[in-house]
Amino acid sequence: MGCQTEIVKKVIEKGADYVVACKENQPTLRQEIAEYYEYRDWVSQEELCQIGYSTITQKEKSRGRIESRTYELIEECAMLSRFHDFTGIRSIGRVLSLVILRDGTVRKDERYFLASLTGGGVVKRFARAARKHWGIENSCHWVLDVAFGEDACRTRDEVTAQNLTVARKLA
Repeated sequence: MGCQTEIVKKVIEKGADYVVACKENQPTLRQEIAEYYEYRDWVSQEELCQIGYSTITQKEKSRGRIESRTYELIEECAMLSRFHDFTGIRSIGRVLSLVILRDGTVRKDERYFLASLTGGGVVKRFARAARKHWGIENSCHWVLDVAFGEDACRTRDEVTAQNLTVARKLA
């Protein structure tokens, strides 16, 4: 829902920046972003500088697991014009996470983002925004989806759907 052209347009109109996740429900957009990062994997350091590539890795140990997240951002890339529908787009991001659970199980995840971020320290700002996004996703939305089965709800009547949403959030 967050990765919509109208939403980012309103954010820019209000004078703010955005970092929005591109999830599996937008397969074409997600594939296009993935292609940029496939290209990134094959180019020289000099070419990386030309596409405005920056990266930062954060590691932490909490709740009995070890997690490493690599945040990558491509900005000032001529190919970003393909995403012209997203007002103010200046960069695309990827987060690669590697989690080692208590039992030794390894879980890998790759997430993509569109952003209006640019300038000094941009990859740190991107990392902070992406991390906060998933904090919200993992707390509020997870409870609504898993505990209350919100995604499985097939209510078609708009008023009923809104009433159920309010009731779930109150609960």
